[in-house]
Amino acid sequence: MILAFRLPRIMASSLIAVLTIVNPITMGGTTLAASPETANTVISNPNVQQDFCSRLTTLDIYLDNLITQRISLVNTARNDRSNKLTSQFAALDVERSANRTKWDSDRDTQYEKMYEKATTNIQKQAIDQFKATIEDAVTKRRADVDSAASTYRNSIKTSMTLKQSGVDGAIDTYKSTVLTAETNAQASCSAGVGPGIVREVFLTELQTARTSLKTGENGTNNLDNKITTHSVSYQKTVEIASAEFNATLIQARDTLKLALKQ
Repeated sequence: MILAFRLPRIMASSLIAVLTIVNPITMGGTTLAASPETANTVISNPNVQQDFCSRLTTLDIYLDNLITQRISLVNTARNDRSNKLTSQFAALDVERSANRTKWDSDRDTQYEKMYEKATTNIQKQAIDQFKATIEDAVTKRRADVDSAASTYRNSIKTSMTLKQSGVDGAIDTYKSTVLTAETNAQASCSAGVGPGIVREVFLTELQTARTSLKTGENGTNNLDNKITTHSVSYQKTVEIASAEFNATLIQARDTLKLALKQ
């Protein structure tokens, strides 16, 4: 069973794309550049250069609000994913329990049929031994499967937590870098640096923040591979437990056949 969870990406590019918004962020009636690649063209516009510093506070507020909104979306998606995972595990538990109950009933029926056909005490004792052997094997198999399932689920949760921590770290770094860019831009404007230069540096620093965020997120994008690894490990354990049970069943059945011939 492979669960695919993907953390929604913080749309870092939208923090740069905000510079294209006409309302509420415009500068001298000119739409700001959508990306650093097109920024140089707009920077040459005198109105943009003149208005950038006066509009910087509004832009800072917009960027900060956008980051907050994106983090809220990430947290909502995480809660939804966690709830869905819990529901999936609960459904599997119900299904497994129902299957075991049915299998228990089927075995009891088979045992009763065996006892009905037994005509000697030796045969009845052989059936007793067969039943005891099978029930012990069933108990062991279930314990092995339950242990594997618990390990599998805990491993998934641990991997998800590590993934979230990695993304949170990347987001924190991103927020810090954006804040530094805003602070530097405000300081430059206060020092009388030309608005066009301030804007160009500001865009560059936002691009650096975006690249850093992308790198940080990519460093945590191995969740699917980890889930696959956990799933393979779980399946192998289940297969081993099933193979051991089947081997015990075959041996017990052969022993019973010999005893019933007596």
